[in-house]
Amino acid sequence: METFENWRPELEVAAQAEELPALVGTPKQIAWAMTLRHQALADAEMYLDYLLDSGQLKGRVGKDMELFEAQKERVIEPLKARIEAAWWIDRRHESGASLLESLWDSEAQV
Repeated sequence: METFENWRPELEVAAQAEELPALVGTPKQIAWAMTLRHQALADAEMYLDYLLDSGQLKGRVGKDMELFEAQKERVIEPLKARIEAAWWIDRRHESGASLLESLWDSEAQV
């Protein structure tokens, strides 16, 4: 039977390659959250690419789309910085796109 633990070595290598921080939680939480984080970050990056390609970010980033595209990594950084395994598990039904939208909404309210 395939479990989250079976994917852990591959996900640990991917996390190191992407310079992601280690997750904090129980071993089972970490194994599950590593999978969730990997999927959510890939989805968030695809969503940003879609928004950039379609021009839908113009209202959010103003006139400087080139600067935003060059700094795309900074946009996704708040997601990458989440180290609590429970945070990823609690949001397992949310897409990477909705996680980014939530971050943008919370920043707009500050």
